[in-house]
Amino acid sequence: MKCATFVLALILSASALWAQGLAPAAAKDAPAPATSDAPTARPAAPEGGPATSAPAVKEEGPLAGQTIGLSGNRRATVVKSEGLPFVENEYSRLFTWERYESPKLRLLREKYKLDEVVAPGKTEFEKQVLLMTWAKSCFPFGSPPQGKDGLRNALEILDDAAKPGVKFFCVQYSSVFGAAAQALGWPTRQMAIPQHSFPEVWSNQYGKWVMLDPTPCAYAEKNGVPLNSFEIRHEWFRSDRKALTWVLAKPGKPSERRPAADSDKAPISVVRYYVLGYVPNADWLDSAPDWGRMFITKDDLAAEKPKWHTRKNPADPANEPYFPLNQATMTLLPAGPDLRVVLRTLTPNFKEFQTRASADGPWQSAGDGTNVTWRLKAGRQTFQARSVNKFDVAGPVSTVEIEVQ
Repeated sequence: MKCATFVLALILSASALWAQGLAPAAAKDAPAPATSDAPTARPAAPEGGPATSAPAVKEEGPLAGQTIGLSGNRRATVVKSEGLPFVENEYSRLFTWERYESPKLRLLREKYKLDEVVAPGKTEFEKQVLLMTWAKSCFPFGSPPQGKDGLRNALEILDDAAKPGVKFFCVQYSSVFGAAAQALGWPTRQMAIPQHSFPEVWSNQYGKWVMLDPTPCAYAEKNGVPLNSFEIRHEWFRSDRKALTWVLAKPGKPSERRPAADSDKAPISVVRYYVLGYVPNADWLDSAPDWGRMFITKDDLAAEKPKWHTRKNPADPANEPYFPLNQATMTLLPAGPDLRVVLRTLTPNFKEFQTRASADGPWQSAGDGTNVTWRLKAGRQTFQARSVNKFDVAGPVSTVEIEVQ
């Protein structure tokens, strides 16, 4: 694998496994799979955590003030640098996503006209919220048909939902949204907490993971920015809640915003966020949840709560599980009178990097990002890069501005 690009793809061979106690505890709205619906799982990690000990990697982009010597007694000084870091750790290595090549993923997108569902959205996040409201509208909430309470394949769920009187739980809302978002090129992962399931989706617009819960059709934000599950947890349990806002999405209507500090009754199941479980495989159209490698955030907030599961706990729960995706992290190297730009990314279903030598010029393909030359002139100049996946969804833009003297 070339050092300049890391494309996340952990597709391991499946083997039958259903050990008692690996699935989240049964609950009214998130029951454990029935024995008759026993899933196929990947080999379980050793008790206590992920089966990997490789060191973590974090690469930042160029730093403001950095000076690079060039031929001809010239030098380039970094004036400004904006972009997400490249992060690879024991948790990022666990994740598996739906594959672009999956015929099931293509069928889901086409059969349910997902492009039309999100078309009214003006921004990426507006489109993701529209997809959440669509998932909520697919079936009423209630007890699933007998033997179907553990169903997680979105196509099977939607086929059953078309039958009269069929209802489903939170895990089916989460499964449908997760697969549909990935069918549109947005990496999405599943979260598990006591008695509830919901997804987090990667936002290129905000450059972060955000929580969108289709069961109540709601999310949370702070200062107008949507939050991930750990951030919501922190604001609710450890802060004064004054900066936390609940946002309820309503089909065809403006979203309703409620200050969290005004009431103890939250539209999402935040009181159960005392522990957070991260299911590391998102390819539920072809695989079952990988409970054996699930890791959790569990600390003093869970001390007096009902016992849940014993799993690996990230030492830095605010950051380790929240590794960035779809970034284009730059390294600048001297190349005679010019600069060589080396790019790295953690992009599910990676297609290519794209670059441009101005903030408004046309994007050009840069392939795998290992051999990009930035032709320099005297004075200030800007270079931008982004990652693009096979769905032609572009990641956040990285920008470097330099002064050549």
